[in-house]
Amino acid sequence: METVKLRFQYTQSEYIKAERQYLISNKTIHKYDIALVAVFLLLSVVYMLFSSFSVFSILIFGLIIVVTALGSYFRNKKSSVFNAFIGEV
Repeated sequence: METVKLRFQYTQSEYIKAERQYLISNKTIHKYDIALVAVFLLLSVVYMLFSSFSVFSILIFGLIIVVTALGSYFRNKKSSVFNAFIGEV
């Protein structure tokens, strides 16, 4: 059986439309992410202030920042998989 290589070309407007459609369809899963991050950062800062910067409060603050960064990283990674799928590298 012979392999066939396909190459697709998209106009800029088609690419933008597909990217928007993809992001909108995934938006419902991550609808409250920014609000949750803001609330948890605020709570961790308040806890840090009330506990006089204890080691535990600093660890909680650091953990929230790391989890937020990882979530952003993996979300961007998912978007780059989409770009590779439609032909952009």
